[in-house]
Amino acid sequence: MFRAAIVEAAARSCGSKVAGASRGGNPRTRWWTPEVKGAVKLKKETYRSWLACGTPEAADSYRQAKRSAARVVTEAKTRVWEEFGEAMEQDFQSAPKKFWQTVRRLRRGKRNPVHTVFGVGGELLTSTESIMTGFRAKMSKSTTDKLTNSLAKWIAVDCRPLSVVDDQGLEAVLQIASSDPTYELPCRKTISNKIHQLYDTEKQAKVDLLKKTECVAVTGDHWTSISNTNYVGVTAHLIDVTDREWHLKSFALTFLSVAEAWGDQQKVPTIGTDSAQTMITAATQLPFVHMPCVAHVLQKTILFALVTAGLMIRWQNVRNYTRNKHWNSTLYMISRLLKNQEAVKATLCKQKRKLTMLTTTEWDKLQRLATILEPCRYVTEVLGGETYVSCSVVLPALRHLDRIIEVSEEEPAYMVRFKTSFSKDLSQRQATLNHEWLKLATVLDARFKDLKCLPKGEREGVWTSLEALLQTESKSAIPEPTEELAKKKRLLLETDCPLQWWSTHAGAHPQLSVLARKYLASPATSVPCERLFSLAGNIVEKKRAALSSENVNILVCLSKWLKESWGMDQEKPGSLLLEILILSSWHYNRR
Repeated sequence: MFRAAIVEAAARSCGSKVAGASRGGNPRTRWWTPEVKGAVKLKKETYRSWLACGTPEAADSYRQAKRSAARVVTEAKTRVWEEFGEAMEQDFQSAPKKFWQTVRRLRRGKRNPVHTVFGVGGELLTSTESIMTGFRAKMSKSTTDKLTNSLAKWIAVDCRPLSVVDDQGLEAVLQIASSDPTYELPCRKTISNKIHQLYDTEKQAKVDLLKKTECVAVTGDHWTSISNTNYVGVTAHLIDVTDREWHLKSFALTFLSVAEAWGDQQKVPTIGTDSAQTMITAATQLPFVHMPCVAHVLQKTILFALVTAGLMIRWQNVRNYTRNKHWNSTLYMISRLLKNQEAVKATLCKQKRKLTMLTTTEWDKLQRLATILEPCRYVTEVLGGETYVSCSVVLPALRHLDRIIEVSEEEPAYMVRFKTSFSKDLSQRQATLNHEWLKLATVLDARFKDLKCLPKGEREGVWTSLEALLQTESKSAIPEPTEELAKKKRLLLETDCPLQWWSTHAGAHPQLSVLARKYLASPATSVPCERLFSLAGNIVEKKRAALSSENVNILVCLSKWLKESWGMDQEKPGSLLLEILILSSWHYNRR
């Protein structure tokens, strides 16, 4: 086997003999180059000339040609031997050196080789056959590189620490999976370099997308890490038109560096923030239209109604929990309790200590509360999406909640108090929303362009505002709502999304399509940015609190970008969205 390795290296470097190739040169001899062939041919010709004439001049010519041929051949063979030496040195400085040395020692009968070779299961290989089998299973360099790239992506996407490459267990798993007992995990520096390369590649793709886009809506939020470092996160939202297909793109931004790279801040029409005073103040200092978060409006309204109605006054701790935390966690708690109602009753009855049991009236309260909060939860989730258009859904969704909150005569007093408080507070807080922008987004959505989610007295003003935006567009070019359109409305709801509709009709309405890309790209909430900081919280944990802000930024953005490119963050508004739209239209058609 060792001889075969030398023969293979020699054949690569020096060539091999070919039978019957003495005439015309050996085509498989590496050192037999055209230069060598010409020098040898000249030597033979001068030798024949000297034999023919026998003059001193001919003898001198032969001696010079002979010396020249010898020099050329020597140089050519030297180069070939150098290549052979490099090939052998490369072989014996890598894993094969350890392999061949181990085989030779085993052949001599030594059972304790200097270089130990382990199998896939971690056992020591002590026979030539087993070592040969393991050696043949060694991964190629291209496969190893692919595995290293995949490791870097896994670490970035799932927010794993770089120290995971030091885990012996992970290395053993990959050795078993690849059937290569010699595989070794890359070092931290290698993975770090790969992650930075991935970040640079993904960042350039985002910059190129931002450069070619006409309008980019952003959302912003503030977060303080466990190490008391302050961060401002920004997400970008835009409609990308590729091959006449409209697609909503949402991704995290490195605000300062990326904004400087793609430059034109005039492309940013809106910035969405939550209701924190610091973010509102910051938004007013920027030259962008401020879009308050609709989810935070609903959050405060629901908490206010729960506390005002006194539905949970008996459990003071639960009431405090409801006041200080998100109300949807209270809904999940109540729903779980109702689902396991019989099991809870049976368990409480078996307890030795006398525990307070919920009365029938209290169970009824919980059921009614869950029924009224469930539509609020669904609307909040629909408006918090970032992979589909949400801005145009705000007004229809709020109209749907108005219908749900209507007070009926047969309801108990506590539900009347809740609904009255909810309706009054929501009406007051809606004044903080950017209704002008929301109305234009609604009319540019093919599902709502008849504006039945608005009172009849407000519809004409929306069309007037749209005409003013178009400026040079004539009134006849704008599709007015008609009874025929209203009849076709339900079919649109069941088959189309606004981006699909614009993919088909953008050519017929070029100026309207420009406005649609601007208004429909704005998100209804700042939830996308809050998700960004939920991810950042997973990255900047106690054991990684010393991460620099630059590395935190790289890891957060890269994780979001890779998840989006792999389709891991896909969301769907759900079939109940159609019910919201239809019910809201029906609600205002009655007026």
